[in-house]
Formats: sequence, structure tokens, C-alpha cells
Amino acid sequence: MYLEKAQKYDDAKAEIWKRSAESILIFTGLFSGTVGGFILSSYPLLQPDPDDVTHLLLAQISQQLSGASNNLTIPSVSTIIDQNSFRPSTSAVALNCIWFLSLTLSLTAALGATLLHQW
Repeated sequence: MYLEKAQKYDDAKAEIWKRSAESILIFTGLFSGTVGGFILSSYPLLQPDPDDVTHLLLAQISQQLSGASNNLTIPSVSTIIDQNSFRPSTSAVALNCIWFLSLTLSLTAALGATLLHQW
């Protein structure tokens, strides 16, 4: 008699955990997809704008072409374009840290729910 009640209680508890794990998996899947979209839109803020480099190179080419006819010395590309001078803003770094942290936590929760579901 006791074993039957204990078995029913355990089965009910396992079913609740299973449904809970399935809900967590659905939520983390949707949440991870949404956060991934935000990461795609905010990650380029951490890199220099390639259009700026292109504009600087075009400006140098223009100066070289006009300087060739005037016999002027033109500064080198390395002095005009210094890739190490780019520093992303603090807010962009903080924002991306939060996005990546939330994605990591979401995927960790999905892993935990999957392990619980298989257990």
C-alpha cells in the first residue's frame, strides 16, 4: 500500500519535472534566437567601420594623384590608417557582454533541462 502511493507520488513528480523541462527548452530556444538577433546587430559596434578605412584610402589616393603632379610628399598609409587606434565605446562593450552572458546562461539552462529530461 505504501509502495503504491510512493510510486504514484514519484511518477507524478517525474511528470511535473518532465513538463517543466520541456517548457524550459521551448523558452530557452526562443530566448536564444532572440538574443542571437540582438548580438548580430550589436557585435559590429566592437569593430572599426570598414567604410572609414575605405574613405581614408580613397583620400590618400586622391592626395597622391594630386601630389604627383605637384611633386609633394604624401604621408604613408600606416600614418593615415592606424588599426590599433580604434577603441569601441564602453557602452558597446558592456552591451555585448550582457548579450553574450545572457546567451551563455540561456544555453546552460537548455543543457540542464535536456539533461534533466533524459534523466
